[in-house]
Amino acid sequence: MSKVMVVFLMVLIGTAFLSADIYIREKEHIDAYQVGIKKTPAKEGENEIWVGKYRAVYITPGEIYIYNKKMKKVWFVNRREKTYVEADVPLDLNIVYSPETASRMKTFKVRGTAKRTDKTRTILNKKCAAYKLHYWGDAGGSKFIDSKGMLWIYEDFGPDFAVFNELMDLIRQCDNRDEAFRKEMQKANGVQMRTDITHTQQGVAIKTWSEVIELSKKDPPAGVYDVPKGYTLKEAL
Repeated sequence: MSKVMVVFLMVLIGTAFLSADIYIREKEHIDAYQVGIKKTPAKEGENEIWVGKYRAVYITPGEIYIYNKKMKKVWFVNRREKTYVEADVPLDLNIVYSPETASRMKTFKVRGTAKRTDKTRTILNKKCAAYKLHYWGDAGGSKFIDSKGMLWIYEDFGPDFAVFNELMDLIRQCDNRDEAFRKEMQKANGVQMRTDITHTQQGVAIKTWSEVIELSKKDPPAGVYDVPKGYTLKEAL
C-alpha cells in the first residue's frame, strides 16, 4: 500500500473518530423495600446517554430527555404514554407546566448540598472524584424525604460533555424550584460514573445505586436525538 493511501486512510479514520459522539450506558438498581404490609421487589434497569457537539439525549425506561443547544429547545418525552412536551430554553416553568401544576410546584423544593471530598475511585479505568451528597424534599417547610450518599465524578472529560450537563440542569429545573441546590449540583461537573444513595421516608430506608458500564465514542443511531415517531405533542407536563 502506498504512503499516500496510508495517510489518506489515517485521515479518514481520524475524521470519523472526531465526528463520533459520546456514548454512555449505565445500570441502575433499587433494593427491595417494605412500607407497612406492601412489599416492593428489587428493580434494575439501564439508561443510555448520547452527547454530540450541540445536542444530548438521556434515555431511561420511562422517559427520554432531548436537548438541542443550537435550536435552544428541550423535549420531555413520556415513553409509557407516548407523548412529549417541547419547550424553549431558557425554560419558563409557567409554560412547561399546567397552571395547576405550576402553582403546586411553587411550594415544593429540593434543598441540599454537594461537597467534593479527597476520596477517589477508579471506574472503567477513569479516576473519579467523590462528592458527598445530601438533599431533602421540602413541601411548604415540611421535610418529607431525606437522601444521603456519594457521587463519583469523572471530571477530566473536557468540554465535549458540557452540553449534557446543561441538559441535566434543565431536568433539575423542572423537578425543583430551589436554585441554590441546582447550583450545588453544578459543582459536580463531569461524567457521573457511579451513585450510591439511600432515601429515607417515614422510617423506611431505600438503597439505590447506578454505575456506568460503558463509556465510548461512536456514531449515533439515526433519529436518537429526535422524538420517536408516532408520539403525541402535549401542551404541558
